[in-house]
Amino acid sequence: MEKKFWPDIIYDLKLLLETGGNQDVLIQAGKNSDYKELYAHSLILGCRSQYFRDAFSINSIEKIDGKYIIKRPDISPRSFSNILCYFYGGTVILDEEDGVEVLNLYMASNELELHKLKDHVGDFLKKHQRYFFQKHPIDMIDIIFTHDIFADLREFCLKTLCAEPHILLGTDKFKSLSEDVLIQLLKREDLFIREISIWDDILVWGFAKNPSLDNDVNKWSRDDIDLMKNTMEKFIPLIQFHDISGEDFFNKVLPYEDLIPKEIKQEALRAHMLPGTRSSMASVPNLTAQVNGPIRRATLPKIDSKIITTQHVLSFSSWIDGFEYKNAKIIPYDFNLLLRGSRDGMDPQTFHRLCDNKGPTLIVIKIRNSKRIVGGYNPLDWDSNGRSKTSPDGFIFSFDELETPNIGRVKPNECSVRCYKEWGASFGNYEGGNDLAMKNKAEWKSKPVSYPDIKIPKKFSCSEYEVFQIKKKRNF
Repeated sequence: MEKKFWPDIIYDLKLLLETGGNQDVLIQAGKNSDYKELYAHSLILGCRSQYFRDAFSINSIEKIDGKYIIKRPDISPRSFSNILCYFYGGTVILDEEDGVEVLNLYMASNELELHKLKDHVGDFLKKHQRYFFQKHPIDMIDIIFTHDIFADLREFCLKTLCAEPHILLGTDKFKSLSEDVLIQLLKREDLFIREISIWDDILVWGFAKNPSLDNDVNKWSRDDIDLMKNTMEKFIPLIQFHDISGEDFFNKVLPYEDLIPKEIKQEALRAHMLPGTRSSMASVPNLTAQVNGPIRRATLPKIDSKIITTQHVLSFSSWIDGFEYKNAKIIPYDFNLLLRGSRDGMDPQTFHRLCDNKGPTLIVIKIRNSKRIVGGYNPLDWDSNGRSKTSPDGFIFSFDELETPNIGRVKPNECSVRCYKEWGASFGNYEGGNDLAMKNKAEWKSKPVSYPDIKIPKKFSCSEYEVFQIKKKRNF
């Protein structure tokens, strides 16, 4: 009979790391204020790592008074401590680390050729990258944009900043953003922010780089102007001055006109004085070469609906993905109109003819003589086979007259939708009473069973209803 004592072995090895004894390796990790000396056993390091096994075998590690001296100023003490825990105990706890340390551990694992640990840290980083980036944006950017190993994460950072510029823009953290990253950000077509806000933040950034400048531009000398002009010259061509309101342009931009090249200023003035002649900034001589083509700032996508707005779409997309979207430009779904009651008919037969077998759909209903909107999301196909279907991703919703949203997700092990040819859209279990169901032309009913009670009226008529096919965008 064989009995394995893995837990005992792991416990003893972890105890050996904690208490020491016969350690023949001194690890000098980190540098300056973030420096620490750690101790380990060459036998353990060699057994657990091909990198150290090779280093010990070819005597490439300095040895003084019987101790191997490993000097790694590029690896933080925290990262090396985690690596030693991995060597001795086969465990690493990432939940207690911030995003910067996770990045450091990923780099250290790569440097020491610890492929399994690197893959694990990489998976954890991808899963929590949005949270980490929102907590420590500047520190994350500094690491990600200075190490090629994180090339894939650079696009994520820029895309997140474009979608949620409030993470940095308008904050003190923005002053620490590097020039290179700022240029990349301003060149993006999906940057979702008003041009005057960009101008304001660029000025703040410029003042931060030149703290000796007086805040009153009227007190600047020629040298002061040249200093700020040199700081701002790479950003000016990336700002769409013609999209700034006339009032803001006069009050906020013109006081700094000496910073703006003559041709750009003339184009902006022409756009404001002759609105009908506005043209792309790329049409200004020598701008195209600087900007690599015209820069277009993001605009809100339109939705073909008589009931809902882009703001509603933000809520629906957030509920579908379980993540709060704050910018319509990064919504990963197209909302394709399949049916409009006033146009196509409000009977169940029309619903099944136009909406069956179309994949995930969103039903939106406008209650008659009310501003209230209700509906539901079915992540599965509709059909007419008379069966119930279950998915944990289904939900019903309600927007009251004050536009306050309420959502009810399907309860565990409950029916999310029922497909019956004599009924239209039907959410919940028919036997207990549908949570939301189309009875006949323009008539609906609701009885909470499979979903929480979100106060949808028991019976109501609709003035309009629409069905949207929810399709993932190709670029997401």
